Amino acid sequence: MLDTNILTRLMEELSCESNTCKDLITSKLFCGCRLDVDVIIPKESLKEMKKCLRTCLQLYVKQVALGGRRIKHGVYLRSLKDSSKELRRNLRNTLPYREYKEASREVADKADKSLINISLVKAYDFKKRKGSILVLLTMDEKLREKVHDLASKVNLINYIVIPDISRNTLNECFTANCPIECVLKAT
Repeated sequence: MLDTNILTRLMEELSCESNTCKDLITSKLFCGCRLDVDVIIPKESLKEMKKCLRTCLQLYVKQVALGGRRIKHGVYLRSLKDSSKELRRNLRNTLPYREYKEASREVADKADKSLINISLVKAYDFKKRKGSILVLLTMDEKLREKVHDLASKVNLINYIVIPDISRNTLNECFTANCPIECVLKAT
């Protein structure tokens, strides 16, 4: 999962006119389909992007053969409203609602609140399925703390990785051929 600042920075250099939608996503997010990942983006983050990139992200899903098996790369958009409903439904017995509301109140941005919800919901899904891990890429220290604290309280911390990304790492990686792969390797 990418926070708004990282996603915006990743996409700001892309030109809608000179690249096809498929090329934009495949080259920048999935590194020419070398990464076996899905990207989850809060819908609230889309407001800060160019219209062509919003449309591109909303339409992209690709099936590829990777290592002899078929996988499906996807860009999934999740809203705060939908992720809140799913969070209450899945974690109502383990996450005290009062604690969640208190943590959520301290985060002002809707996109960041959505990232908290989505992180917990996806970690819960990965705990049931086993074998997958959510990586939350953010430079927002408060967001990192909130997700870590809430995930710890509901025993989901083993299914979420929240690397500490420095500005130097980001500056170095955004000039690389595959920024996401660079960030993941550096953390």
